[in-house]
Amino acid sequence: MRNIILISFFLINSFNLVFCQQNDRYLLQNQVKKSEININLENKKFYISNSDYISYSEFGEGKKNLIFLHGFASSKNSWDDIKEKFDPKEFKLFLIDLKGFGNSSTPKDNKYSILDQTKIISNFINKKINGDYYIIGHSYGGGITLLSPPLLTVSPKGLILIDCAAYSSNIPFFIKYLTNPITNKFLYCIPSKVRVKLSLKKILHKDNYSKKIFNRYKNSLKGKNRRYSIIKTAKQIIPENYEQIISSYKKIKIPTLIIWGKQDNILPIEQGKALNKEIKTSQFKTIDSCGHVPQEEKPEETYKLIIDFLNSNS
Repeated sequence: MRNIILISFFLINSFNLVFCQQNDRYLLQNQVKKSEININLENKKFYISNSDYISYSEFGEGKKNLIFLHGFASSKNSWDDIKEKFDPKEFKLFLIDLKGFGNSSTPKDNKYSILDQTKIISNFINKKINGDYYIIGHSYGGGITLLSPPLLTVSPKGLILIDCAAYSSNIPFFIKYLTNPITNKFLYCIPSKVRVKLSLKKILHKDNYSKKIFNRYKNSLKGKNRRYSIIKTAKQIIPENYEQIISSYKKIKIPTLIIWGKQDNILPIEQGKALNKEIKTSQFKTIDSCGHVPQEEKPEETYKLIIDFLNSNS
């Protein structure tokens, strides 16, 4: 009886619920077709092998390039609420689905570490981006942003890190649950609507939940081999040399904006403050009444912080 109570408590609070799929045969048969419609209608492909690719969308025709990287088990739709706020005559946005997420390929090649993702994104930037550019990364995408500068041919004009995954301490507990085969299988039997709704209550500030965000997260879970990419990414999320990587943050000389939701329950605000101390060229901004996803919870405030930073570093 005690074990049942513990499992129930864990289910309600687990952020892992966001990343589970409906265990329904009919949905599994229709996931791929639906995901290609729901996630984005304007997708381009950047091939990372003869058959595999990452999906991305372009918005605007400006000379200032903005590279957007979403968080763990999300998609480029995470930026939907702020992308159209940028002047299309001044900026050109590249919204990218990381390998294994959104409309990108999900090869079963066991290469889903943050270093693997960083290499792909750096290669994309080196080959596709001309002129000045900035990298904007949220959570897991922020971790990729932090690791990318040494691999880039031309240094970015600035980095924007939003509730960024930067430290090996205080890793969100859902990672442990995702990598445990017993709890993982059990959680994947929970109806998707229940998982998503309960998990968003953990991710978002209590006042920021909406049906729009709910549908966005539910749709981001659809796609062939999505469960595979989520579990593999979770298992490989901490590099073996993470302490060495962390010690390299102080070497970053690029102008950096760090944005954090004051009520982030996934990555505590103390991590943002620590990162601000490590990167001497950074500034630290917070958004009140905001959880882990500022660009979706507080798009106006997030956009203002970003555009002010871009204007001051252009």
